[in-house]
Formats: sequence, structure tokens, C-alpha cells
Amino acid sequence: MIKITKKQEALLSAIKEYLAEEGCYPHLEKLSHLLSRSKSSVYQSMKSLIEKGFLEKDGRAYRLSKDERNGLFCIRVPFYDSNEFIYVPSIPASSFAIKVFSDDMSGGGIKRGDTAIFGSDLSELKNGDIVLAKLSDELYIRRFYRRPEGSVDLIPENDSIGKIASYSVEIKGRLLLIVRKVL
Repeated sequence: MIKITKKQEALLSAIKEYLAEEGCYPHLEKLSHLLSRSKSSVYQSMKSLIEKGFLEKDGRAYRLSKDERNGLFCIRVPFYDSNEFIYVPSIPASSFAIKVFSDDMSGGGIKRGDTAIFGSDLSELKNGDIVLAKLSDELYIRRFYRRPEGSVDLIPENDSIGKIASYSVEIKGRLLLIVRKVL
């Protein structure tokens, strides 16, 4: 069994608690503040935890090792057209995230401020699925319905917003998961 110091144990606990509450990993400054330690002290503890296998290096970032995530494998999902990421439970590697900035789907439980995770595999796309659709450089989160003649209806879950019917819509992904920060 690998031994860790009390400072390293406190750092691991702080990371796990922050991850559980916020849904993402805390940055070095945040950890320094949470632990009332200098950034260099926290950084040295992080380096030691990486060497001991409790943390993994992920580019310039870090994450808990698989064993420290209690068997739950989380993956880093990129936001659509952005350099930002979110960590979510295991889903297809071709998935991507987008922040919800409208109330188009509020009746379906998707609220402004949520993070929507989409899978880019459309092989099983069927009528009624919630999709991310692109039309004239605009992105929409809507229910998908393909009509027999080939046009697509994009139906919101909000009575104050009309449906979109088009032959030239591009489906970017199918909804897999909604992440909501609960205060």
C-alpha cells in the first residue's frame, strides 16, 4: 500500500469534494485557497500524488486516477467550438458539450444554464430524439422529426416558440446527458 502524507490526503479530499459539488476539477489557485496553502506547496503535493498514482496528468491539467474515482471512469468532453472541457461519466469519445443559452426546451427539462452532452453518432437517430441542429449558422436544441418527403421538423418544448421545418438542417449530435449545477 502506498503511503501519502496528511497534506496529500487533504488535497485529495479537497479535489474529490470540489469535483462532487462543482462537476469539474479545481484549478491550482482554488486548491490553494481551499487548503490555505501556498500554490507552490499545493503543486508539490500534486506532483507527488501523480508520481504515486493517485492523480493522472492530462495535458496541462490533472484528474483523479481511475482507482481514486472509485471505478467510475470520467472522460473529458470538449465544448462545441471551444477549447473548454467538462468531465462526465463514461460516454462515447466522440461526444461534445454545449451550454444551453435559451428556453427552447424548458418544457422538456432542459433549462438555460444547463450543459448538454451530445453524441455525434447519428446511426440510431429516430423521430422524437433531442438533437443539436445547425441551420444558417445558428445552433438549436430541439426534438427531431423527419417527414416522409425528407424535410426535418425541429420542435421546441416551449409553447411560445415555433417549430422549424427545413430541408437543409444539419444534425450535429443526439442528446446523451444534461448536466445541471444545483445550488
